[in-house]
Amino acid sequence: MMLAETLTLVLVSSSRKMPLRFASHTSAAQGGAVLLELVTLGRLEVTSRRASHPVVTIADASRTGIGVLDRALEIITGFPTGYDVRYAAASIGREQGGTLRRGLVAAGILRLEKARAWRIIPTEKVVLADPAQLEATLTRLREILVEGRAAAPLDASLVGLLDELGVLADVLPSTALGARALRRRAREVAPADLAHAAVRAAIRRPVDPPGESVFGPV
Repeated sequence: MMLAETLTLVLVSSSRKMPLRFASHTSAAQGGAVLLELVTLGRLEVTSRRASHPVVTIADASRTGIGVLDRALEIITGFPTGYDVRYAAASIGREQGGTLRRGLVAAGILRLEKARAWRIIPTEKVVLADPAQLEATLTRLREILVEGRAAAPLDASLVGLLDELGVLADVLPSTALGARALRRRAREVAPADLAHAAVRAAIRRPVDPPGESVFGPV
């Protein structure tokens, strides 16, 4: 699974236990996960023209064969001089968040159920269908954060994203570590390079994609 898919699965499956977060934070995290995977694959690089505004540029425009990643490359390609990581994460997350959920539904990992918003308006909710992938992910996170096992690159990235969203203690509620110790261990595991630091900043202070506001496209 892609990093962004794993993040989406953990967030959707654990949403009832988590504190309410603005959708823009989650969206920025999903977009940031896509960016980080492309950086890991050598397709993107993050550089800093100004310390507070790192930009992402194309390092290798060749397609990955994965729709979400290739669409992100198309978005970044439209900004040949570099795209501010904050806006790149917002744009990709806003556009691809639904695609990520639908992909997990198509794979049989999540499923849609009928529901009612405010007990009145008919709607749908996404729930866990096959727990195997989630259980494997949570097992890896426990081994890394509680038992001290070395983390693979994408797992280390996942730890950083969940930590920045402030949901690690909700994702792993039954551990030998308290919330503070869990977060301290997460900070030791999470990568601290420029790309990861820029994505974490984008999650911390999310922005609207260019041409949009909190009220929709403008």
